[in-house]
Amino acid sequence: MVIFAARYRQRRWASAVALVVTLAGPLSGCSGSTPPSADGVPSAADRQLQAFDPPTSFDFGDGDGTGDALDEGGQPSTASPERQRPAISLKDTTAFVTTEDGMKAVDAVTRKTLWSAASTIPASKGGFGSERAAPLPARFHGADAVLAAFSRSVPGTGTGRDRNVIEVLAADPTTGKTLWSAQVDRVETPLNKEALSLDDSLLADGIRAAQVVAVDDQNVVVSNAETTYVIDPGSGKLRWAKADFHAMQLVDDTVAGVEAPTYGERQLAGYGVSDGSPRWSAVHSGGRAFASSAGPGLLAMSASDGFVIVDARTGAVRAHPVPGADVHPWHCDFDGTSVILCNDQLFGQTHAIAALDATSMKELWSIKETSGGRLVPVVTAVWHGAVYGRTPNGNVILDAHTGADRATPKLAPFLVNAYVGIERGHNMTLMRATG
Repeated sequence: MVIFAARYRQRRWASAVALVVTLAGPLSGCSGSTPPSADGVPSAADRQLQAFDPPTSFDFGDGDGTGDALDEGGQPSTASPERQRPAISLKDTTAFVTTEDGMKAVDAVTRKTLWSAASTIPASKGGFGSERAAPLPARFHGADAVLAAFSRSVPGTGTGRDRNVIEVLAADPTTGKTLWSAQVDRVETPLNKEALSLDDSLLADGIRAAQVVAVDDQNVVVSNAETTYVIDPGSGKLRWAKADFHAMQLVDDTVAGVEAPTYGERQLAGYGVSDGSPRWSAVHSGGRAFASSAGPGLLAMSASDGFVIVDARTGAVRAHPVPGADVHPWHCDFDGTSVILCNDQLFGQTHAIAALDATSMKELWSIKETSGGRLVPVVTAVWHGAVYGRTPNGNVILDAHTGADRATPKLAPFLVNAYVGIERGHNMTLMRATG
């Protein structure tokens, strides 16, 4: 049993991009992990790996480049939302994977599994497997942690019925030791409404699986399909839940995301993290309108008069980069420093790209599909001033500040940092940054 106590308070902010987390109150959990490999891999600093920020070239490092240890992060063949991504997150040279049974950590340079941690409730096996969301690396009571959520079933006993629950697991990123776990009852959609309510357009970035969206010192925010759960980390009890609302960020004391006020309608909205009280609503749309995080404290969604970016704290419109109706849904990605990249990628095709300054919200550059014009890349990742993607000519990197072609690498990663890039296909491909 591990007990934590904290008596300090600090300003709370969290997002799907970056989080600073401090948990208050008693937290408990029991270790259920496989220990690190005997030949544990030293850190990037200890190995004196050269960092490239951002990398513009990649090559195979140790091993043959296949990411067998990461393949569990691939989604089952039934996963078809437009932006569904492998259930993998990357921090320095460690890749964290949400698996059917729990989580594991993989050294992204040597491709060795460092540890695995099982959820308290076993997964129900069968079919193609269950969809999963990437783990969330975060600060947990002043220390590093990695968190994941799972939709699980608890068999009934005697006259008790089966229970469907959301389980949240927090593990030490170095050892895999369980720091904390909790289970709350899942909000069920009545059968007579299920066919009408399930709509992928309500899902932020196409993620329908259980996902830890954000944490702060008093709350753990989880989305599962079209329902949001806010859990008290001290007691492990459910603070509140809201159906037809998919949380995307926790900013200060507001949980912000996308909701369906009525069937067939969409809007962005914010709710008080302590009690779920309404704070704001904005960007009402009568059709399928996909939402995305546009950076810390920013949400984006298509509206009746075009694509807009709003402040997640208040709902105020910050930018209107694509006015007018558009056939394809737009979404945004933040490069982690200063650029927001928005595009209309759908089914592996992109017709337009627009880059914005994350502070001023002014457009930096754009590329639109025109006869005789530049090819519009299918964007795979945006990181630290670089836009990674593919064109019919092969892989390409653009300068995120100017839009100019910068390099033609061997890899078009969906995850990248200063040390490695990870490309998805039938299997995961790992390459070390070389320049």
